[in-house]
Amino acid sequence: MDALIPETDFSLAKSRLSDVMSHVVRDHQPGLISRYHGKETMLLLNAEDAESLLREYRFAPEIVFSAGEVTAQLPQFGVLGFGENVDEALADLLAELRLYTQRYFERASLYMQSDRRGHMPWLLRFALTPTDQQHLLLESAPSLSKR
Repeated sequence: MDALIPETDFSLAKSRLSDVMSHVVRDHQPGLISRYHGKETMLLLNAEDAESLLREYRFAPEIVFSAGEVTAQLPQFGVLGFGENVDEALADLLAELRLYTQRYFERASLYMQSDRRGHMPWLLRFALTPTDQQHLLLESAPSLSKR
């Protein structure tokens, strides 16, 4: 069966990297690069195309009010932010989410073998979003609760 996405052997892709990148970036043509007779394969995507594909992955922080403190949390990721008000808690949550994303991709092979494997699309979405716009991913209507 013919590949539905163009596949290139690693050695050939390496020698034609400029052409491969032009097809992926300018022509929006996904590509597969394989080596060791197809035992290892990677997918190449235009970063803007990948961001568009991941657009539905949004964060829904929960806001919890307790005595003199506000907690913003993303329980599915185990990430918490604290502050005296909602804005401070969300800012702290954003900083913690950046740290978690960085750790996740630094140790991706570990996380991909754990129950956190499913976090990847959300964290890719977050990582591909420009830093000055990442806060917008947290600004959907958060759920509120009191303790």
